[in-house]
Amino acid sequence: MLKPSDTSLNAVRVFTVVARRGSLAKAAIELGVTPSAVSHQIRKLEDRIETPLFHRTGNTIELTDAGRMLNEESTAAIALIDNAVASLMRDANEIAVQVSTTLAVTWLIPGLERFKRRYPQARISFETSNRADFRLGQMTDVGIVYRRAGHYEGPGIYLAPDNCRPVVSPTLLKKSGYQGLDDIGRIPALKSTEDNWDWRLWAQAQNISEFDLTYSDRFDLDDAAVRAAVAGLGMAMSPNIVAGREIDSGALVPLPGIEPVEMGRYYLLLGPRRHGLVGRFVNWLREEARAYDGPGG
Repeated sequence: MLKPSDTSLNAVRVFTVVARRGSLAKAAIELGVTPSAVSHQIRKLEDRIETPLFHRTGNTIELTDAGRMLNEESTAAIALIDNAVASLMRDANEIAVQVSTTLAVTWLIPGLERFKRRYPQARISFETSNRADFRLGQMTDVGIVYRRAGHYEGPGIYLAPDNCRPVVSPTLLKKSGYQGLDDIGRIPALKSTEDNWDWRLWAQAQNISEFDLTYSDRFDLDDAAVRAAVAGLGMAMSPNIVAGREIDSGALVPLPGIEPVEMGRYYLLLGPRRHGLVGRFVNWLREEARAYDGPGG
């Protein structure tokens, strides 16, 4: 009895090209072989599975029902194989990183010179988006995802906590007359998360009502909310990883008397390449996270 593993992968690959091009001749040109060689591979595959894959009428071909099913399944499988091989063949000095836009701009890129000082041959390829949690791309070596407090389940290696607190410009803080939490409504709260879950969590940790807050402008990125806070538009809920430079420069100050609250955690997702320069990059990320007492500490 023949086993599925006896099926020629090359014959399946040729079949998918024929199915996509709709012609033996066109498939032969793409593959750089003769039409008879393509026809031989198709016949070989049909004989192997004992099922016709194409209806043949004169010089035209059309997928059978079985052919359509095989094409859908095998095209996706071959793409996975090609991506895996390409990933292994990539330059050993290239590291593909997937990360949120805010984390890349405020933490990772500003500190990257320290990594390249150690490994000047390294070349980092960034893929950024507004999504905090995502699935690792096929060609990605390292991803940094974010999960909200209470939603920590999922794959990944723990990197650091996301410890947040309100930050505000010194000018606005003085102008508001803020003395303590009883005055929290005097400073507009800038919104940068869906349904303001971060402000609600913070208010709960302070034993105050969310209704004590005075919400103001909304932004789609934490970094944008921090810029608005610097401009004196209100206070932003932010970790040091995002607002650290502004705090160090004096452009922002943490709200007095308020301890950071863990809003979530950062996790590392790793691709198939985990050794060499990729492994050193992962170790460096963990060092950098500890230097911040974790992103946002």
